[in-house]
Amino acid sequence: MKECKTCGRKFSSERDFLSGTSRWRTCLNRVIMFNCSCGSTLTIKGELFDWFSPTKLMSPEQKLAFGEMKMDDSLPRVSAQIFEIQEKVLDERLSAQALADAIRGEPALAAEILHLANLKVGGKAGRVQQLAHAIAYLSRKELQQFVLMATVKDFSFKAKIFSFEKFWRKSLMTGRVASYLCPKFFPKCAELAFIYGSLLNVGKLALGFYQPRLIDRLIKTSLDADLSWNMVEGELAFNHRMLGTVAGIIWAFPNDLIEIIDDHHTSFTKSTFSSLLRFSNEWSHILLDEPQFVDREILECGFQVFQFEEQRLLEEMKAAISVTPIAA
Repeated sequence: MKECKTCGRKFSSERDFLSGTSRWRTCLNRVIMFNCSCGSTLTIKGELFDWFSPTKLMSPEQKLAFGEMKMDDSLPRVSAQIFEIQEKVLDERLSAQALADAIRGEPALAAEILHLANLKVGGKAGRVQQLAHAIAYLSRKELQQFVLMATVKDFSFKAKIFSFEKFWRKSLMTGRVASYLCPKFFPKCAELAFIYGSLLNVGKLALGFYQPRLIDRLIKTSLDADLSWNMVEGELAFNHRMLGTVAGIIWAFPNDLIEIIDDHHTSFTKSTFSSLLRFSNEWSHILLDEPQFVDREILECGFQVFQFEEQRLLEEMKAAISVTPIAA
C-alpha cells in the first residue's frame, strides 16, 4: 500500500499504480519513482513491487530491443538524487541561489550545468562563472532538462574507436544550431531547442553500452567508407533511433523528446519543431566539415520547407556559431 501525501490517493494494486500516473523512472539501487495524477512525486522500492518493468511503458518493437539487447542490465541508471533535484528545479518557491546550493551537493553535475550554460550562451554575454548566474539565465523547464542531460553526459563505456568527445561535440553542435534557428520559426519551443537537439542521438550511446565492440566496428566502417551512420547500421536488426527511444524511457526523457528521437532520421514536408531539429542534426555535420556523413535527403527537405539557401545559411551560421568555442 502506498499513499500520496499531497492528495491522499491510495495505491494498492498494479492497476492503481499504472492508472493516471506518469514519468515512471527506474533509478539506481532498484528505486522506482513516479508522478501521481496530482503531480506529486512518489518513491517505491523495486523489490517490493516486482510486477513493475520499464517494458510496461514500451511498444512491441521497443520491448524486443530491450529484451534481446539486455538493456535492463547494460543501460546505466540515473540516481534518485538527480530526479529529486529535477523536482526542486520546478519548485518556484526556491530561488536560484537555493537551487545552486542543492546542485552543489553533486559537484560533477554542478560543473556540467555551468559548462552547458556557457555553451548555450556561446560567448554572447561573456563567460557565466557562477552556478547561481547560470541557473538564473536558464528557464526552470530548461534547467530541469539540463540536469538530466548533464547526468547522461557523465555516463561512459570502454571503447577503442568510439570517442565520447567527438560524439558530444557533434551532439552539442546540433543543439547549438537548433538553438540558433528555433526562435525564428518556433519561439515557443526555443527554450528546449538546445537540449532536445543535443540528445537526438543518444541511441548510439545505448548501443555502445550493450556492445562497445559493435559500435567501434560501425565507426570504423563509417570512417573507412565515408558513409553515414544510417547506411552502415542498416545491416543491424536494431537502429540507434529506436534504441534512443528505449533509453529515453529508462532515463525519463519527456514524451515529446522521445517521439522526436524516434523520427529524427525521417524526411519531412511540413514545418515543425521536430523537422527543424532533424535539419539541425544534418546541418551540424556541415559546420563541422563532415559532408560525407550528411543525409542529403533530410538536408534538402530543410532547404525546401524552411526556405534556406545553402551558401547564405552557411555564411550566416559560421559567423554566428564558432565550431569549437568551448570543449564538449
